[in-house]
Amino acid sequence: MTMQAIHVTQFGDPSVLQLATVPRPTPKDNQVLVKLTYSGVNFNDYMERSDFYRHPGAPAKELPFILGEEGVGVVEEVGEQVTDLQPGQRVGFLWHHTKSYAQYSVVPENHLFPIPDDITDEVAVALMHPGITARTLLYEYKPLNSEVAVLITGATGSIGSILVQWASQLKAQVIATVSSSAKVEQAKQLGASVVIDISSQSLVEEVKKATQGRGVDLALDALGGEGFYDVFDSLAVRGTVVPYGVAGGKYPSLNPLDLVDRSRVVAGLMLFNFMDTKEALLKSINTVFEAYRNGWIEPKIAKVFPLKQAADAHRFLENRGRVGTILLKI
Repeated sequence: MTMQAIHVTQFGDPSVLQLATVPRPTPKDNQVLVKLTYSGVNFNDYMERSDFYRHPGAPAKELPFILGEEGVGVVEEVGEQVTDLQPGQRVGFLWHHTKSYAQYSVVPENHLFPIPDDITDEVAVALMHPGITARTLLYEYKPLNSEVAVLITGATGSIGSILVQWASQLKAQVIATVSSSAKVEQAKQLGASVVIDISSQSLVEEVKKATQGRGVDLALDALGGEGFYDVFDSLAVRGTVVPYGVAGGKYPSLNPLDLVDRSRVVAGLMLFNFMDTKEALLKSINTVFEAYRNGWIEPKIAKVFPLKQAADAHRFLENRGRVGTILLKI
């Protein structure tokens, strides 16, 4: 049996994404075959497509390969020893190398979660990567309350928009950055108390004004690039910055001695480290669904593309003017 999937035919720009007919995978022990309805599109896909992850001297990933690490759909078939899932059940997943730019994907049982009846497939996949990432950033590093100032860069992106909404519900002082004046009002509507347009304003100076010179307790940086120095300089004494995205380029080098004067912390995030067990996955996604039900967060869907237009979806992904999540409808 065969299926349609998107192949990365070589490393490069979005044109390397090509629709292909490939064998349909078969689940092995403890695996589940999922018939997909949607796949998410995120910057991790861009980095794999462009070979961004590869370190100097490391071998290149074998070509061609299928992109994608998040999707929703229906259980089509289960392998031996699968006990908790049945054909016909709606499920979602967020895990590396699950090849979700395709009609079918094989996923380990312990990396699947059931989708509740009150959550649509479109909402589930739009919430999944941004929601789980936001939950991790907001709950695993520094507790938020009315005494905490948090800086969120890229505030109108798929993750940033969830972060701003959620952090404001946790009563933190939310300071958000945007890349143009056109996005200022959008960030305010999401719940930011202060919005900084980094195309025309000094991040460090505006943070000082907003915090009476103290700086922020937590900074969540989606951008990277040389602008990371300004994010780092915006930290208060004993402040923590978590760099989690590279929309603005690779992160610069940082001298460990730079951490000393204000006892600052730079913390890493590899999302899969926080959801490497079934219990951790269910805790994360159920917290996200509950926040959605309570009206704390609402996913922003920028655009939905059919699978065959994955290249167009990636061109749109690289457009910094977009607001929200990009989906592939399978």
